Amino acid sequence: MAMRDDIIGELESFADAESGISVESLAHTPQVTRILGHGSPEQAFHALVGIRRRNKSRDVAAAFAHIGLDRSASNVEDRLNEFALTWAERMGLPITEAPSSRTVRRWSKSGIVMLAVQLIEGSGVEPPSLHLDLLHKSPSSFIMLPSLFWMSGYEMGPARWIVIGTETHTSGEVRPEDCEEHGRGFLQPRNALEFDVGIPTLVRWTWLGETQPTYQIRHIGVPADLVTMTVHTPGGAGSVIYREGDDIDAIADLAEALDPRIEEYP
Repeated sequence: MAMRDDIIGELESFADAESGISVESLAHTPQVTRILGHGSPEQAFHALVGIRRRNKSRDVAAAFAHIGLDRSASNVEDRLNEFALTWAERMGLPITEAPSSRTVRRWSKSGIVMLAVQLIEGSGVEPPSLHLDLLHKSPSSFIMLPSLFWMSGYEMGPARWIVIGTETHTSGEVRPEDCEEHGRGFLQPRNALEFDVGIPTLVRWTWLGETQPTYQIRHIGVPADLVTMTVHTPGGAGSVIYREGDDIDAIADLAEALDPRIEEYP
């Protein structure tokens, strides 16, 4: 399950908790507590109070009322009705024009999603990262060793790659579940990837998922007569290896046609 879905589920669970959002109930929501309080329910509670105080979104305010932060009413329906009256007063509307609890519940549903996204974006949780070593083996062959650093709960698809030369190309993918783990969140394929497609060469990686990963590319042992250039594209990154005077536009155009992002992340 994606991190966002985990957090939405944990936020929604507060609505049924006897104490609403409290230090006690936060002890049972590991994702919210981890990203807001580094595992401390007390710190996470104070962070949520601060977020609510600074919030300017109607839907997020409705969500806080629904799930019961500093609740003044004991059940969900009463809290929704109380919020409706407060919101109507703030908008200068007569009580007769206050929204129904059903409307506030709809606002809350939207607000919980907005709040979950806000918590993730402001949490400082490290995004996944793909580190790529390109090792020169012969005049036109390279060994490619990717490392996936994936310590967070973000849901990611396979890391896809394509290598394009002047006359041929090759492609594939690395699935995290098929990798070996060399430490917590440090994954590598069981075998390095080797290719020989001639020079110039374009290498491109894309790793799509719930968030945008970072990329680092390192060239090792590349002869002095070759030029390396790191390139960043929407959703990915790669490298071009060529000699001065080579026409690299043709392989760049071919890369666009053969981009491994054919199947977008669901």
